[in-house]
Amino acid sequence: MNDDEIARRKGLTFAQAEGAEPLPAQLKRTEISRQLRAALWAYIYGELQDTAERDTWTYVGDPWRTVLKNVHVYLFHQPADEFDTRFKDAAEAVKAVFMQGDYVHQQGTVDRSAQIKRGTEARGLHDSRKPAHAVR
Repeated sequence: MNDDEIARRKGLTFAQAEGAEPLPAQLKRTEISRQLRAALWAYIYGELQDTAERDTWTYVGDPWRTVLKNVHVYLFHQPADEFDTRFKDAAEAVKAVFMQGDYVHQQGTVDRSAQIKRGTEARGLHDSRKPAHAVR
């Protein structure tokens, strides 16, 4: 085995190097791999869990409540009064975007989330020491 082949194999999983799994294919510009979808969803779900407010039910807390409502209204053009802050319902809606949505909606959600989160943190609205009713 020469140095070139060793270097090439280092970038592969064992199964790929042994021919048991296919080599990764180049994605089209608009394609999102299952691996990226799962990794993004894992991050977003963790963020949602970290800000959840628990009462009789569990609800999405700020800044994610604000992020998801803005995505609901301004990206998906849905009525504001139909936005549901119950954790399970909100998480399932966002999960659908990340796991099945097209790249425009997925990246639009990420972009809007980053903009709103930056804005709320810059204004001091995302302070874990404040009670939930103080950040609305």
